[in-house]
Amino acid sequence: MNGPKTVIGIDPGLYGGFAVIRRHGQGGDLVEVCDTPRLDSGRALDPVGMSELVFEYADPDAAFYIEKQQPFGCDSRLASFTTGQRYGYWMAALMIARARFCIVAPRAWQRRLGIWGSSAATTKEASLILARSYFPDVDFAGKDGRSDAAL
Repeated sequence: MNGPKTVIGIDPGLYGGFAVIRRHGQGGDLVEVCDTPRLDSGRALDPVGMSELVFEYADPDAAFYIEKQQPFGCDSRLASFTTGQRYGYWMAALMIARARFCIVAPRAWQRRLGIWGSSAATTKEASLILARSYFPDVDFAGKDGRSDAAL
């Protein structure tokens, strides 16, 4: 098998997710999927909890894929700042752990997996449907952050 034995996906949003896939042959098993660690009754990310997740899986046979974050033109200055701050927490954890990682644009992975051509009402709905088809035994609890991380 070429490539990493463990693939980790990160959706870095406030309601994002963290997913770990152990590869074997042509497939893989989703061995962990969870929400991004949060504090303050869910209103803020937990940088220590995020770092603990990264350090748990950071080894030479693992590769992390993190969804690129950027502000939208309609975002307020505060929204842009907090988006960057959350992304920065994940990036710092990856760099400090010396983890191998790749930044992936949302449209790139969504297009590759056919989410943009889907008949679903939204990309979030399409992500949940596709993740459930790949991993039918996993409970995504209706959370697109978990499904995005798994995909």
